[in-house]
Amino acid sequence: MPRPAPPLLSVTLTALRRARGWTELELARAAGISEETVSLYECDRAPTRPRLEALATAMGYDVEAIDDVHLALALATGIEAGEPGGPPSPADTSPAELRRTRQVAAGTARAAGEVTARQLVAMLRAGRAGHDRRRAAELWEVLAPLAPGERRLLVEKSPEFQTWALAERLCHESAEAASDDAERALELADLALRAAELAPGEGPWRLRLVAYCLAFVANARRVRNDQRGAEEAFGRARRHWQEGETGDPAGLLAEWRLLDLEASLRRDQRRFAESIELSDRALAVAPPEAAARILVKKAVAFEHLGEPERAIATLRQAASLIDDQPEPRLLFALRFNLATNLCHLDHHAEAALLLPEVRQMAKALRKGLDQLRVDWLEGRIAAGGLGRPVAALAAFARVRGKFLARGMAYDAALVTLELAALHAAAGRTAEVKELAQETAQVFRDKGIHREAQAALQLFQQAADQEALTAELARRLVAYLYRARFNPELRFVA
Repeated sequence: MPRPAPPLLSVTLTALRRARGWTELELARAAGISEETVSLYECDRAPTRPRLEALATAMGYDVEAIDDVHLALALATGIEAGEPGGPPSPADTSPAELRRTRQVAAGTARAAGEVTARQLVAMLRAGRAGHDRRRAAELWEVLAPLAPGERRLLVEKSPEFQTWALAERLCHESAEAASDDAERALELADLALRAAELAPGEGPWRLRLVAYCLAFVANARRVRNDQRGAEEAFGRARRHWQEGETGDPAGLLAEWRLLDLEASLRRDQRRFAESIELSDRALAVAPPEAAARILVKKAVAFEHLGEPERAIATLRQAASLIDDQPEPRLLFALRFNLATNLCHLDHHAEAALLLPEVRQMAKALRKGLDQLRVDWLEGRIAAGGLGRPVAALAAFARVRGKFLARGMAYDAALVTLELAALHAAAGRTAEVKELAQETAQVFRDKGIHREAQAALQLFQQAADQEALTAELARRLVAYLYRARFNPELRFVA
């Protein structure tokens, strides 16, 4: 005759003990009771719920574990599924029906519980990440006014500065600095990488964090014109990111940023199709608030391709996605690039409408190179059909000198030709000759590619022979804008 099934709480205790790999004696010693009492609880006399909780706690379980095992055993064994002997009335449920009902209810509850648990875990992760990032912002306030060596020493010596969130913050500060100060951008990216290397965490998470920082190191090298170094750093970033695929289930580190930064490198390498494809991949995984930033960079690739119409369409798409409180640098880049592309299409009057806002934003950002490029834009607008040649001459002369002082030879060459076009239109051949002579001295062996050098030589020859017309100068300007990103393009006289 089969032995009667023990009470469900007894079966629950046995299951918990065996799951731990404990003997009855080991449980008895941990709980401070006799081995015979444990055997009695498991076979004949069920422990009370408080006693079961005490025994489970001695084994390292929490209350939720008891409930989970208790429910699973009830569904699997049918114990406590109903009274023996069938339903008490014809309308009541049988034990089998009650068991099946409980199984369905448990499955539904389990599914709902899993959804709720995922939501709660996501909220917990977001809360912790927010706390870490707020603390990183405070630490950055400490680091920002220090000299590079002092910043490095703090990160090397103080565990407080060795966190993933500070590494992330330093990366973003590096990206912000890249628009105006390449050396500072690289210093901050290298510091971010060091903070990541010293931060707690191992395995896939460490690989992802290091990969994230390496992408910003690569970006800083890019803006320093270190293409080989940028390519090397991006190569390591991609390998580490792939190897650490399982390391960031919460998505703390934004993959779209890596794709967006690599798109900038491919654009500078004149691999425009790859750049645009990377931007599209970034858009596919980015949150809505990041889409405008990605589109603004994508528009630059179209501009460099010599397709201002597509650049303008992309910038206007970005403008439609910017919220009521846009990031100042993003809004400046959008408006400035829109005005620049309108100038490429000779829509100077439309570009002029944007100029006051663009200038105001450049002043607020306090970046010297931004303001210099706005001065240049103002000169182009004044020279492009608004009937203000004096203002254009003054702007071009001022900008040209500053480009030369910064060693930005190609930009200086462009402004030189724009100045020459204005002088040629006014019949001032002496000024044109003087510019040509300065060009010969300054732009030789300054990194301007061969075809552009040939175009500049043509300018110098025409100026020496007093044969430079305003039309030829404007054609040379248009050529240099396009050839900057296409070194194989030749000027056809």
